[in-house]
Amino acid sequence: ELLDLTCRLANTLKKYGIQKGDKVAIYMSVSPLSVAAMLACARIGAVHTVVFAGFSAESLAGRIMDSECKAVITYNQGVRGGRIIELKTTVDEAVKNCPSVKHVFVAQRTDNKTQMGDLDVPLEEVWVLARSSSPLVPFGPEFCRHKGDAPYGI
Repeated sequence: ELLDLTCRLANTLKKYGIQKGDKVAIYMSVSPLSVAAMLACARIGAVHTVVFAGFSAESLAGRIMDSECKAVITYNQGVRGGRIIELKTTVDEAVKNCPSVKHVFVAQRTDNKTQMGDLDVPLEEVWVLARSSSPLVPFGPEFCRHKGDAPYGI
């Protein structure tokens, strides 16, 4: 089930132009889907950054800008300690200042509806159309290094 979900998500990301070397922010509560999101990014060679779902819009925006993320994966809402956390609203506020973001992939964690904008992609509607297999994109250890970084171990 995890492999199926991972491959469908990987193919969905590819369909929306995410490819090897692109950066993706994952702003979700801990769940099987958040794990699949990380694995999907790795599967297609995209770099992911996991941002704690309790961070403010300003903190999220800072991490997105620092990484130059092309996409964000989030939930409509999160549930923590019986409280509803407005994840999508926080992402909306954050991406206003992040021109690198081209898509916000939104999964439904709760039954509550959320306002969708021009950048938003409703995950459940698109990943069911995606193939359930996805080839791995190979890359070497130097892939994650920035230009000018010293070799590992130095």
